[in-house]
Amino acid sequence: MFKFYGIVLACLVAVALGGPVDVPHSCDKHKCPAGEHCELTPVQCIREPCYPVPTCHADQLIDEPHTCDKHQCPEGKHCELTPIQCIRAPCYPVPNCYDD
Repeated sequence: MFKFYGIVLACLVAVALGGPVDVPHSCDKHKCPAGEHCELTPVQCIREPCYPVPTCHADQLIDEPHTCDKHQCPEGKHCELTPIQCIRAPCYPVPNCYDD
């Protein structure tokens, strides 16, 4: 995230000085932490060229529908799939334990 702000700051300084901005626009050397990947993100700029900047984004897990098959409930309870509210599909119900 700090690299992103550094690139933006460099762009602003170069634009303020009147020079063209030539920033790296590749994910080849951009390092992201584990669980994240690099994507080129479009930016708004004052003067062209406006190159996308490499930014880290969380990896999307390919989620499969949940089942009660492997979900163990304590004695006196049973498993039911409960619908959830989510931001991005697919939104599979999750197993929960309910009183018998």
